[in-house]
Amino acid sequence: MYRLHALSTTPSKPGLVHVGEGGAAIEAEVWRLPAEGLGRLLAQLPRPMALGRVELADGSHVPGFLCEPVALTGAEDITSYGSWRAYLGGGRS
Repeated sequence: MYRLHALSTTPSKPGLVHVGEGGAAIEAEVWRLPAEGLGRLLAQLPRPMALGRVELADGSHVPGFLCEPVALTGAEDITSYGSWRAYLGGGRS
């Protein structure tokens, strides 16, 4: 299970953190990239974003974007929205 946060970055970014218990399923987008494309993306990935293994609903694991726990200080917990797109599209303050 995961918690999703709106990070205090410019521009704002989603911060996904694996928490085990006390989290929720978060909707994700799964993309196919060639290995060299993933390497280029990772080389340009700004902190506090990180690449790690994310578990999907079917139990499989894929590379995915997570965030460094230090980035959660002051970040809004938006887990209840269920996805970054839902947060951006509805009712956020």
